[in-house]
Amino acid sequence: MSVDRFLNIAEAQQVLPLSSAWFAKQRAAKTGPPFVRIGTRVLYPHSELVAWAKERAVKAAADASALPRAA
Repeated sequence: MSVDRFLNIAEAQQVLPLSSAWFAKQRAAKTGPPFVRIGTRVLYPHSELVAWAKERAVKAAADASALPRAA
């Protein structure tokens, strides 16, 4: 069984290079990556950060000719 590593905000910023203010805003809006609050500490499971980012990946068009053309 693999145990997920919990990251504090500074460590989470190494995975998702965003400001601590961004993380705080996303927590408040409940729109950011899943987190755990233990007492006053906020921790992010590493696998959840990676999965959250992958869900938001923008896929490039496989064939540019399939894109609609501007008139």
